[in-house]
Amino acid sequence: MYFTIVMIIIGTSCPLYYKMLDIARTNTVTEYHSSLKHQTDNFDKILNDIYNVATILNRDNQLSEIKLFKGNDIPTPFHIKMNNISNIFKNLLLPVDIIDEAFILFSNSNILITTTRSFLDKTDYFKTFMQYDDISCDEILNLAHSDKYQKWFIMTKPITLFNTGTKERLTFLTRLSTQSTHFNTAIMCSVISKQKILNIFNIDKLPLEAFIYITDNDGNIILKHNYPDNLALSLKQSIIEKTINNKVYTAISETSKNVKCNVVLGIPNSYFHDTLIPIKQLIYRYIFTAILFGIIISVFFTIKSYAPIKGLLKWILDLTPYKDYKKNEFECIKEAFDKINLSKANLLCEVKSMEDILKNNLFSRLLRGNIHIKDERDITLRYIPQVEGSYRVAAINTRFNIYKNNDTSYTVSMLNVMIYNHLKESLYDDFVISPIDASLIVVLIPESYKDQKHNLFISTINEINKKMYQLHRVKVIVGISDLSTGIDHIPTAFNKARFCLMLTDPQSDIVVTNFKRSNESDNSHLIDINKMQKIYELILIGESITINSLLDEIVDCLRQNEIYSQQIIMQTFFVVRFIIESAINEHDFDIESFSIPKYNDTTADNLFMKLKETCEDVCSRITSKYHSRNIVLKENIISYINKNYCNPNIYAPLIADKFNISEKYLYKLIKEHTGKSLSSYIESLRMEKVIDMLKDIDIPIVNISSSCGFNSANSFYKAFKRCYSVSPSSYRKNFQV
Repeated sequence: MYFTIVMIIIGTSCPLYYKMLDIARTNTVTEYHSSLKHQTDNFDKILNDIYNVATILNRDNQLSEIKLFKGNDIPTPFHIKMNNISNIFKNLLLPVDIIDEAFILFSNSNILITTTRSFLDKTDYFKTFMQYDDISCDEILNLAHSDKYQKWFIMTKPITLFNTGTKERLTFLTRLSTQSTHFNTAIMCSVISKQKILNIFNIDKLPLEAFIYITDNDGNIILKHNYPDNLALSLKQSIIEKTINNKVYTAISETSKNVKCNVVLGIPNSYFHDTLIPIKQLIYRYIFTAILFGIIISVFFTIKSYAPIKGLLKWILDLTPYKDYKKNEFECIKEAFDKINLSKANLLCEVKSMEDILKNNLFSRLLRGNIHIKDERDITLRYIPQVEGSYRVAAINTRFNIYKNNDTSYTVSMLNVMIYNHLKESLYDDFVISPIDASLIVVLIPESYKDQKHNLFISTINEINKKMYQLHRVKVIVGISDLSTGIDHIPTAFNKARFCLMLTDPQSDIVVTNFKRSNESDNSHLIDINKMQKIYELILIGESITINSLLDEIVDCLRQNEIYSQQIIMQTFFVVRFIIESAINEHDFDIESFSIPKYNDTTADNLFMKLKETCEDVCSRITSKYHSRNIVLKENIISYINKNYCNPNIYAPLIADKFNISEKYLYKLIKEHTGKSLSSYIESLRMEKVIDMLKDIDIPIVNISSSCGFNSANSFYKAFKRCYSVSPSSYRKNFQV
């Protein structure tokens, strides 16, 4: 018995160790493979960014002219073009901070251009600033005619740079020509330190004996670290075991997408054994403990004739909860299905909520006439098909002032939610209910037999008002449009509903006003809607003088026309007051901070005099708001121009788009702040910098032109002469004298 137990323990422990070793190896290799894929993608992105720089340069007309130029006698215009290319080259490579040095060689001439300057003789550059140990610039150019690829590498080798010394560096070459047989070509060379590339692959975090190498598209090794051979491994799979110098490695390979480099990482298999040494020691302890425990149990079972086994099993079964679950399998299944149904219900609620939000957004845009594109109309008709038929639009005012505690007024925002929920519960699913803002809910009422749905809506409003009046002594007021048909008439119906809302007296017992056409209407519709709309627009921009004249016209009309009764004066008063309150809400002002007049049975002159005072107060605050906003905007624009005036592309469209304003408004703000036009202001900033740079005689005038944001030397000379009536060179001579 004892021997059997010991054999079982040892027999199960050994496979357990090897299984754990296999699991550890698999997990580690998977992690390294995932990490290598991510690092290879990063390396590929860097090389592809460099290639994109070459692609952009290849389209530059100035570079094309330099490529075609032959000979050593370089004309003066070419110096300007070479410096322009150097500046463009530098700006394009700024995001690629891994590059140690970059230059462009030309096959037809001795010209060489770097990111900092240009050379008339490329040998000067290779003698003074940069040296390859075993390759010349002519040999690099020969590669451009012999190599079959558009981009290739010079393998890692010692390269000396004047500022950083000698290091192993990789050279990435890109042909600035579309055909390898074309001799009017140039080569862009980007030199990258080997250590920087290894840092991309986190070489410090790899095991000590791990190796890594990179091959080009032909399988030649262009960079290696700890790899003992000069030939690449033959890998048929992305993860495979290979024996190198009598040592087993797990080789992981990954190929870049764009540049087609192959990166191979080798991890010694001994690394996996080393990581499991603590587990191996734990298993040994476990075996020793198990053997000792087996001896004790065997002796005990022998003495008791194995009788305790049954008692032990019974005791274990009594403790485990499995027994209860076994008796209630159907309850377990039911509980699982309940959880599934709950998750499904939650998901359906989320989907329904998202659909409601989409419907509200579409309906809100439709009310304002902001849906014009065919795709948007199709989506609207799919989610709100009611707009294709006949309907009415109802506008519900949900802003209330509740007076309690010594007439202290406060706004109850939760009433809006209560009204919305009551409408959702009481109305049919084909009603469209959408809260437009904090003070307005809009309902689309579909046409029905004998206006059943319209009557249902009216009864629902009456129920809401009954509850509201009992709780807070307030009532909602509603405006309803006449019957309309089709999606294109939604904005018109909405405006009719809002107009009816203006005509509804909050203090009257009639809380619902239906729109009536002019041939059916009473005298109340003699209010000039266009004039009311004009007043609203003028308040929004703070034009108080024009508003006062319009209000005077309304008062004169009320005073002279006998057809207007006191009822019409009251309705007109409420319409104007509603317009003022709407403008206050539009600008997010606190309505309690304004003195809003209340209606009383006085003359039209007195009533509208109070409305004028309120309008002037509102317009004054709106003007102050615009003024303070304009000051901040002007300062931000001027600050932006002051920082970027050296950018040759800083024009009005760029600045206007940056600050989300129109070009016309931009011109106006610059003129107000500086007294100059936009172009004149930018030119004055550039000229200030030009004058400072001209004082330094070591800076060529051509470099000053590009450094100060001028697109060409010609435009620079014209601008300078226009400002100072002399050429830049003459100014420099006069300054030196």
